[in-house]
Amino acid sequence: MVISHLHAAAEAVDDVLLVERTPAGLSARWLTPAQRDELAQADLVSGLQALAR
Repeated sequence: MVISHLHAAAEAVDDVLLVERTPAGLSARWLTPAQRDELAQADLVSGLQALAR
C-alpha cells in the first residue's frame, strides 16, 4: 500500500484510489490504468510549467 499526495507516485502502482476534496465532502474512485497515466502526465506537465516561470 502506498499513500501519497504525489500524483507521480501513481506511476509505480497498478491500483490507484484517487481521493479528492469536493464541495460535498470527500470523493474516492478507482482509476483505470489510462486515468492513472493521465494523472501522472498532467502532474509532470504542471511541474514543468512551474519551472519555466
